[in-house]
Amino acid sequence: SANGYPSINIAGSVSSFKGYGLGVYCYFSSNSSVQSANAITAPNLSGVQFTDMVTVSLGGVGTINHIINGVGGTANSNGSVQYLNSYN
Repeated sequence: SANGYPSINIAGSVSSFKGYGLGVYCYFSSNSSVQSANAITAPNLSGVQFTDMVTVSLGGVGTINHIINGVGGTANSNGSVQYLNSYN
């Protein structure tokens, strides 16, 4: 139901996970209008935690709308690098 595919997808059955320093980049040179809704998707549980994430639209070619689960800034030609310190 969301545009594109997340680069990192933690399965809904996972109840414990810690991710540190994750980065997701996009470069949609064939079609710069391509948008991915989220760089990362994961269950919204207290045991699933992320620290220091970044998304980058290389050269501003393509869009990642959110860093994780609808949270975080948009990486595109207007803001090619987006950071999120923590999630959950």
